[in-house]
Amino acid sequence: MIEKIEKVLLLPHNRSQFDVIPSMVQGIKSGLEACGINVLVPEGSTLEEFMNVIHEYRPDVTWGINIFVGYDLLNIPHIQLSLDAMTYDDSSIVEQRHLIQLYVEKNSVDLLSSLSSVPTLWFPHAISQTDIEQARTRVKKKDFDVVMLGTLLDHEAERKYWRRFFSHAYIEQFEDIVEKSLENPQLSIHKESLKLIEQSEEIQNILGKHDIHLWSFVNSIERYMRGLDRKRVLEACKGRKIHLFTGFSIPAWVEMLPSVEFYEPIPFSRVLEICQRSQVVINSCPMIRKGLHERALLGIISGATLVTSSLSLLPQWLDSVVTYTTSTLDTLPERMAAVQKKNWYESLLWAEKKHTWEARLKKLLPLLNSLLCQVDFN
Repeated sequence: MIEKIEKVLLLPHNRSQFDVIPSMVQGIKSGLEACGINVLVPEGSTLEEFMNVIHEYRPDVTWGINIFVGYDLLNIPHIQLSLDAMTYDDSSIVEQRHLIQLYVEKNSVDLLSSLSSVPTLWFPHAISQTDIEQARTRVKKKDFDVVMLGTLLDHEAERKYWRRFFSHAYIEQFEDIVEKSLENPQLSIHKESLKLIEQSEEIQNILGKHDIHLWSFVNSIERYMRGLDRKRVLEACKGRKIHLFTGFSIPAWVEMLPSVEFYEPIPFSRVLEICQRSQVVINSCPMIRKGLHERALLGIISGATLVTSSLSLLPQWLDSVVTYTTSTLDTLPERMAAVQKKNWYESLLWAEKKHTWEARLKKLLPLLNSLLCQVDFN
């Protein structure tokens, strides 16, 4: 039984788009150390090297971002922070008495808690103190107009996938819950999709017949929503020059935008710099409702105007933020032009006080210690 976390083995993660997860690992490491905890990020790639580190370092817990470690391997508790929705994570639904599960979006916490006894906590995205310090030096040159960073998803490809298995009537139902979720920030696309499928025996039969996992199909609906939202918000930026920092294949609809310039993907370490050089930063993230996104936080502290789908942790007094749903996109250009950004420094202090990794961990650690005290993991 662990009374208090004092030593953490924080697992590295090198397979991440745009180096997002390695940057988060370093942010969590610094945050834990600021809270007085010893942290080791191990080197080496073999199981033998890993086990030697465990034997020599003797951590109280292992901690991974999108990494699950089996209890039989280590016989110590594992904390897993999942950046995606619960439907992307097969390990958590299994009864794992050594696991404490963290999600960046609270709907996933609620969903897993209804399906499993695995201890599950909400741990929203955060940024580092280094980001805060960099943002204190404001960049005067704004050489980018409207910027979007990240992957552009092909929602039409998802619809074509559905057509292989489902009738037009069913596809209309999938599209309907997407539209409702885009319009109502209180709805979770994952919960709504699961509810629709659970209420239709025929949909379940079709999925079973073609060996399509329930959660895999829910994630397809989510990807459709994300791609559609990004298309619509970019199309709404009428009269503005759009700068896209993206990679992989470019969906056909992007080529139809009237004024767009493409750039190679950049590592996460340069995102704040690009935000500081931007007039507007777009954060299309409709699958995160009860939570935040690091891109949104970086946009706010950079001094840019942040255009974002609704996020529950953004206070209304932030005057640099323009939120949208599908029905309000027609007024987006006027609302962007009206932003004055008078309280940028107050926004910076708000982010520093409440949304750095250190601030986030100061709230989380007492909850983790309480959970670990309740279970004998040996």
